[in-house]
Amino acid sequence: MQSFLQWFEATGQDTNQPWLILGKGPSFAKRDQFDLKNFQLLSLNHAVREQPVAVAHMIDYDVVEACGESIDRNAGVLVMPWFPHFKNRPGTDSLESLTRRNTLLERLNSQGRLLWYNHSLAEETHGNSPVIPVRFFSSEAVLNLLVAAGVRQVRSLGIDGGNKYSAQFHDLAGKTLLSNQKTTFDVQFGEIAKILMNTGLDYAPLDVQSPVRVYVAATEAQMLAVKVLEYSIRKHASLTVQVSALHLSGIEIPSPAKPENRPRTPFSFQRFLIPSLTGYQGRAIYLDSDMQVFQDIRRLWNVSLEDADLLAVQEPGSTGRRPQFSVMVLNCASLRWDIEEIVQSLNEGGLTYESLMYDMAVAS
Repeated sequence: MQSFLQWFEATGQDTNQPWLILGKGPSFAKRDQFDLKNFQLLSLNHAVREQPVAVAHMIDYDVVEACGESIDRNAGVLVMPWFPHFKNRPGTDSLESLTRRNTLLERLNSQGRLLWYNHSLAEETHGNSPVIPVRFFSSEAVLNLLVAAGVRQVRSLGIDGGNKYSAQFHDLAGKTLLSNQKTTFDVQFGEIAKILMNTGLDYAPLDVQSPVRVYVAATEAQMLAVKVLEYSIRKHASLTVQVSALHLSGIEIPSPAKPENRPRTPFSFQRFLIPSLTGYQGRAIYLDSDMQVFQDIRRLWNVSLEDADLLAVQEPGSTGRRPQFSVMVLNCASLRWDIEEIVQSLNEGGLTYESLMYDMAVAS
């Protein structure tokens, strides 16, 4: 019986080919919205019931018993820990011993379709295959397994937060939903963030724009602050992030003719470069450099813009401060900002510094 890593090498898997992990969360239902042919498909647990995949992954032996026919029909290979779980708890029976008692596993093994790996929840290891970290959910094990194989890019559908399954798995809601006693699938995001931080894996849900594009206003003197901000973002981010300092864009910002319309800091006008830097496509996040992020930026990235050009932090009225627009989510497709035109409008009286910076008059 081969380990997953032996199989990966022996079959000449291309580490540059992206993989798509399919879980049971609500976004699993979006599969028909995407062309899946460019991905190697890997299913988690019962997802193999609904979709042919190259690899089916199951930590729990109970799932094998529940999905036997689907595994045989839809999975190229089945990969399991050497010591599978039973009812969400690490077991003591090895995959080798279980194969002798289970006709499906015996058949898969005889066909070279049964693979194993060591995982960190087991008390023992087998062979010389590395130990794959996993703490809460199988998504963590699979991401770490793919990283160990050298895969560079992974996308997912059905690895969602919250506490619901996709409609295709409604029959399991009262049986397997959060059966590990966690209250929400959100807890996996913290572990995924650690994987990305430690390995540099390019990972994101397939139905979410990726990478998260964060633009930071700065000068060279603020680059240490930018690096601290970037570290704080990546430490908590459960999807790939790209952080760009705006002063490195290479775009020169003209100075308004009237002194009262000139920027108060060297980076005041840098935020208006963002839509053009994205090619006026998708969304982007703007941050000042003197910030840190202590939660998963996924939440801000996925916030609904509805019909707005941008969303910004609201200044509490009790502070007496004008709106700062120091944190923004931008709809770059609708914001047709051009810094030359903005400065020209300042020169011609169509804008003032106050209307531009405090009222954000160039957005609706």
